Amino acid sequence: ECLLSGFSGKHYYCAVNPTCYAERDYALPKPDGSKKSILVIGGGPGGMEAARIAALRGHEVILCEKKGSLGGLLSFASQIKGPHENLDDYRAYLERQCELAGVDVRCNTEVTADLVASEAPDALVLACGGVRDSLSVSGGNVAPIENYMNVEGDNVIVWGSNAQAFDIALWMTVHKKNVTIVTPDGVDELDMQQSQHAQRFMTTSLYALGVRPYPHAAITSVSDGVPTVHSDDMDCDVRIPCDAIIDAANMLPNDGLLSQVSVAETYAVGD
Repeated sequence: ECLLSGFSGKHYYCAVNPTCYAERDYALPKPDGSKKSILVIGGGPGGMEAARIAALRGHEVILCEKKGSLGGLLSFASQIKGPHENLDDYRAYLERQCELAGVDVRCNTEVTADLVASEAPDALVLACGGVRDSLSVSGGNVAPIENYMNVEGDNVIVWGSNAQAFDIALWMTVHKKNVTIVTPDGVDELDMQQSQHAQRFMTTSLYALGVRPYPHAAITSVSDGVPTVHSDDMDCDVRIPCDAIIDAANMLPNDGLLSQVSVAETYAVGD
């Protein structure tokens, strides 16, 4: 969101500092002596921030991450956005602050209902990220979003219109590929999750570079390597030659664990 959201008359927002321009109103309370045991599941930016704040408030915090390192999707975001957004520094900052705050970080630890029962925390924070919806189409070269750099060919369809899909579309276009965006969502949701300023910048840039979006559309079939796209807005089918389809579908909630555990306080954050 950053400071540019303020030009629309709204509160100034920051994706990294949630108290931006409201530090006095949301000052971190001093520990009052009441200490809880808190289990944070997920070592992405949401989980690390939750763990950091809880530890600074005087609680005993365990953070579990099923992968071998912290950061979640920050590495992916840094790779596609480049160094100018300082996302590697942001990840390093969160890791160091968790260490300084005394968070018990446990990587290579996948949390199950049995593990939660054995730890018996007073509160649980679920920050394990979302589950990406998948594109179901046969006969085409469908690549997961994480493999966008390895896609071969000059013509690419990006399935999805969220912020990650738009970042990939821009990256592909800058790397001289012909990109078409196909999405089940409407025009008003193109580049969702971005600030109003970022939406205007990204859509204008992509249109100027020749990217065409098909909103309210679906990839219905693939024949001889050529997908058929049905557009509800135009009420017609369009065949779009492409070498690969990048699956950048929207994230879905990944909160099933909450229904399997018995903890007094539970919170779901992030994706």
